[in-house]
Amino acid sequence: LMQVKSCFLHQNEKLEKFEAPNLLEIGNHFLHHNFALSHLFLPKVTTIGNDFLHYNKSLSNLDLPKLKRIGDGCLTCNGAIKFLNLPEVTEIGSWFLQNNRALIHAKFPKLLNVGVEFLQFNNSLVDLEMPRLISARSSFLEYNRTLEKLYAPRIKDVGVFFLFDNKNITLESLNKKTFSPALLSSMVNLYNKEINSIKLSTLSITKQIKKIICLYKVRDIVLDGIHKNKN
Repeated sequence: LMQVKSCFLHQNEKLEKFEAPNLLEIGNHFLHHNFALSHLFLPKVTTIGNDFLHYNKSLSNLDLPKLKRIGDGCLTCNGAIKFLNLPEVTEIGSWFLQNNRALIHAKFPKLLNVGVEFLQFNNSLVDLEMPRLISARSSFLEYNRTLEKLYAPRIKDVGVFFLFDNKNITLESLNKKTFSPALLSSMVNLYNKEINSIKLSTLSITKQIKKIICLYKVRDIVLDGIHKNKN
């Protein structure tokens, strides 16, 4: 088996184990609504369509070492995933891992682009590393109350509600081109008034940015390598 088309094993509530060591491509709705699945072995899969593992309540570990592209609605409403390994993925569609309450640490070393509402409503995630991410569309990491650290040094293009309502986050090494005064004002808004710190070592200090920082209760700010404690 090297390829499966759309709706394969769709709404199978009794399947507990699936292995396909030679599978390369997966269509839409694969393993959609499979509540009992706890073991999945797909070591060669490179491409996955939409709604993969959508509404899966039992799978806790997901290792897809060769995956490069994944579609929309994948891993949405998966309350059990604690371990995720996607070392080769470069593109992820919309609503990825939306409403997942178990994942604590995540790293996407080659990820370049993500769709809308990426990791939205993930109230277990503590740290996230995306060293090559370039673009993040609207509602990126929106409503994540537990996220403490985001590492995304190359991100240049973000949509509305970027990091909206994230209470505890520390931002490290973000690209200076990402942060216009308007975007910074949107991010450091009243919903983020308990934000811990912002580290933007390459961002130039302007009068507009100084005014924004004074308006909100950001505890620690690092701009151009100078640490400022806001009291």
